[in-house]
Amino acid sequence: MSLNCLPGMETSAISVLKRAVELDQSSRFQESLVCYQEGIQLLLDVLKAVKDDSKKVHYREKIKGYMDRAEQIKDHLNKVKEEGKYHEQIKITEDATGFSYETLFKPYIKEGLAEVWVEDPYIRHVHQLYNFLRFCEMLLKAKCNVKKIHLLTSQDEDSSSQQVSALAEIKQSLQTQNVCLDIKYSSTIHDREIRFDNGWIIKIGRGLDYFKKPKGRFSIGYCDYDLRQCHETTSKLLSAVARTGGDGNVTAPCWEESSGLLLLAASQHLAEPYSEPEIKSCQGAERDFEPVTDKLCLVAVVLSESSEHCSIMKTMLQ
Repeated sequence: MSLNCLPGMETSAISVLKRAVELDQSSRFQESLVCYQEGIQLLLDVLKAVKDDSKKVHYREKIKGYMDRAEQIKDHLNKVKEEGKYHEQIKITEDATGFSYETLFKPYIKEGLAEVWVEDPYIRHVHQLYNFLRFCEMLLKAKCNVKKIHLLTSQDEDSSSQQVSALAEIKQSLQTQNVCLDIKYSSTIHDREIRFDNGWIIKIGRGLDYFKKPKGRFSIGYCDYDLRQCHETTSKLLSAVARTGGDGNVTAPCWEESSGLLLLAASQHLAEPYSEPEIKSCQGAERDFEPVTDKLCLVAVVLSESSEHCSIMKTMLQ
């Protein structure tokens, strides 16, 4: 490796690791871990190219410190994910940049990811349809093996033909990439969220439509969404306890939302599932409920309006 490249490599490593520390201090651990890993790799490349022994010692010490911190974060994340208690909130301020789909979703996309659910009532107008297309493209470029994408959205009453035609074209294009797109419409959908079958749940206040309209077709940010200004919104990142079917495969996550109304926790055995009416009869339980049947114990917890107290509505053990 040429020594002429060293200054640029060092600058890149410092920039990435500085970002890792900032995210770490902001308790955005999943993102910080990705930056630590990338920064450590850059420092390792620098270490290989450095000839000065004193610099080698300096870089080894730095690498060891960053690796130790990355390992601590990884252990912490694994623990809270196993418990289904991980949640993180990212605040996107008005006119902020640097929040492309790649940047926002990359830390939560792993090689085993195969199925994605998108619930967004506003995949209707042209720019919103392009947003969804870019999201699909992001999944195709990521290091995963997505085979099916589910889209639940509302139908545009004024120009439904344009919406249906565009989504059909996206579906056909995805088929050429061996990805199936399942499209469903709902007239009552309101919440926006994206779910990965690896247990991650991403709730964005504005859904995929958090980018501002560019000032012109030839203005910065028109093509690169990391440079596109954003509307103010909040992204909540939650981990879910995965449940397994009789064949041992993960079928869907059990929800855990610390700030929501209903918490469903799964454990040992469940002889008979609680029905949807039973759960909805619990005061405050507004989330739709999908009965669980496979070897699980279900605990439904409903938070009071003040969110200060919880009352366990039903518990079934063994």
